[in-house]
Amino acid sequence: MSARKRATVARGADATAVILEDIRAQNRVVLEAVQSMGESLRSEIAALRQELCERIERLEAVVRQNSIDIRKNSEDIRKNSEDIQRLEAELRSVKVAVLMKVDAAALAALELRVSALERRLG
Repeated sequence: MSARKRATVARGADATAVILEDIRAQNRVVLEAVQSMGESLRSEIAALRQELCERIERLEAVVRQNSIDIRKNSEDIRKNSEDIQRLEAELRSVKVAVLMKVDAAALAALELRVSALERRLG
């Protein structure tokens, strides 16, 4: 191989080496950026996971309290239903008693008739 050709090949090899080194440097930059982004994403995911866990715990506590309240309300409704039935029965009894009660005018008329009978008898 001639000296000229060797010089051309050497310059080509040097140029290739420079390009290759530039590509390697770019790859290192890209790799660092990807690693940094991965760390950032992991950090964000961990924070989000913590926030969601806390929200779920609060929701679970609310659901537990709601369940307790619902059971209490159901018991109160049952008691109220029993009270309503008892009060309806009492009301029916009072209505019957009122219907059987003599009003003031009827009582006054009855007293007059009894007084008249007593005067006749004596």
